[in-house]
Amino acid sequence: MQGLQMFDDARSARRGQLKAEPYYILMIALCLLAVSGIIVRGQDAIGALTWGWANTLLPITSELKHGQRVNYGVYDPHQHFSKAKGVAIDHIFVSWLSPDSSDVISSSFEEAKKKNRWLMITVEPFAVEGRGYGLLNDIVAGTYDQKIDLVCRRIGFLQSSVLVRWGHEMETTDVRYPWSGANADTYKEAYRHFVLRCRANAPNIYLVWSPKGAPGLAKYYPGRSVVDLVGLSLYALPAYDLDHFGKVMSFRDAFMPKYNRVVVFDRPVMIAEMGISGDPKYQADWMADFFRSVQNFPLLRTVVYFNAKDNPGAWADKYGIPIWTIDPTIFE
Repeated sequence: MQGLQMFDDARSARRGQLKAEPYYILMIALCLLAVSGIIVRGQDAIGALTWGWANTLLPITSELKHGQRVNYGVYDPHQHFSKAKGVAIDHIFVSWLSPDSSDVISSSFEEAKKKNRWLMITVEPFAVEGRGYGLLNDIVAGTYDQKIDLVCRRIGFLQSSVLVRWGHEMETTDVRYPWSGANADTYKEAYRHFVLRCRANAPNIYLVWSPKGAPGLAKYYPGRSVVDLVGLSLYALPAYDLDHFGKVMSFRDAFMPKYNRVVVFDRPVMIAEMGISGDPKYQADWMADFFRSVQNFPLLRTVVYFNAKDNPGAWADKYGIPIWTIDPTIFE
C-alpha cells in the first residue's frame, strides 16, 4: 500500500488544477505518479489522470486475489477486520451532538494510521431535542455552527486528509434521520453551509455526498464544487427483496439502478455502506457476483462494508434486526 502521504500529494495536485493550464496539470500529475509509484489498475495512466484525484488517490492496498481496481473499507465497531488485508479505509459514524466526538475522531484516526488505512467520517447532523422539524433551516441560519466548528477543527488538527460524509441518505422519506426527505433546496443550502465552515477548519477533507440511491436523488445534488465522491448505500436482505422485487437480488440487480442515477454527475462513485445478511454461503455467493460484476461499473472506485448489526427500527418489524457481519477475509 502507498502511505497516507498520498492523500496530501493528491490534494496538492487537485488544488493546482484551479490555477494551472492543462499542459502543466498533466506535467504535475505525471511527476506525481513517478514519485509516489502509484499504479492504476484496469486502465491506462493517461486516462486515469484525466479523470482526476480519485483514480490515483485511493490505491489497491495489496495484490488482491480478485484482481479488481476497486478499493475496500470497513465500518467495524468490534474490530473483526483489525488485521484483515486488503482494507484501505476505516469508517466511523460521529453525531455532532456527541460530547466525545473529538475524542472519537482522534482515537479512530490513530487506530487507522497504525493499520496504514485512511479514515472516513460520517458526520450525522442530528437535531437538538425538540428541533428536528426545523433542522435544515436551523443549520442554514447558523444555529449549529458551533457543532460544525467543533467537529471540523478536530478533523483539521489531524493534519491529514480525511473523507467526510455529511447528511447521508437525504433523499429517502424514512423517519430514521431528521435531515431525510426534507425540501431539496433547503438540504442543498444546509450541505453547502456545512462544507463552507468545515473547509475553513479542515482544508484537507474530501467530501462524500451520499444519497441512498433512490429515485429523486438528483434534486438533492449540491453541485460539483462541494462533491469529491458520490456515495451510495447497498444492502442485501433476501426477505426484503422477495417482498419488493419478487426475487432475491444479485449485486448487479441491486446496484445497477442506483449507479445509473448518479453517473450523470461525472464523479467517482463509492458504495459508502454495503452489507449482506444471511448464512455464510449466501454471503459468499453474493460477494462472488460482486467481484465478477464490479468491472461493469467503471466509475465505482471504493466499497465500504458495514460489518455490524443494524440499529433497531431501521427495517420494518417483519425483517427483524439484520446482522451484516461477514468473514473478514472476504476482500483478500
